[in-house]
Amino acid sequence: MERARLVNREIQPDALISLHINAAAWPTENESESKASESGTAKFRLVDSNHVHALIFGCLSDGELEAELQQEQLAAKLTNGSGTAERLLGGALATALAEATGLPAARYQGSNAILLSAEQPYLFARNLLLLRIAECPTVLLEPYVANSVGAYGRLQSALANRAAGRALAQDDILLQYADAVVAGVQACYGQE
Repeated sequence: MERARLVNREIQPDALISLHINAAAWPTENESESKASESGTAKFRLVDSNHVHALIFGCLSDGELEAELQQEQLAAKLTNGSGTAERLLGGALATALAEATGLPAARYQGSNAILLSAEQPYLFARNLLLLRIAECPTVLLEPYVANSVGAYGRLQSALANRAAGRALAQDDILLQYADAVVAGVQACYGQE
């Protein structure tokens, strides 16, 4: 809520891009993918899943639609023009991340997210607090799965290089992420 307050009252941007890296649930012991070591600390096996998706506001449940505060927030988003801007920016960012990473689109199980278009398999609508209460068009990005075979080592390397003040690798995952965000913004708003 504090982040949204800063965005709405102090920063007042034309749009907000919230950068995240996704994570997956660790495999359970009964799947023989997590074992305790002799010292009693858990050893986790990295997951195979690695994907990209972007989120914009939407997909309210019946119960959420009955809540007065959520009705007010929905009305604000519907009347301030955020919907179209979020869809355009979210689509451009999702496409840029997909192209930069080569990763597949995420797949949501359950009813708390909705794929907006089969032609844009990386863009989903969800009713997350920041997406709902930020008054400007807001896109939340979740590329990579931090605890995946494909991303974990690259993330650790990128962080270690930064912590040690070493030169960044050409395949630095965080630079790849940043470059994709810039490409998505340029695709949406132009090269200016």
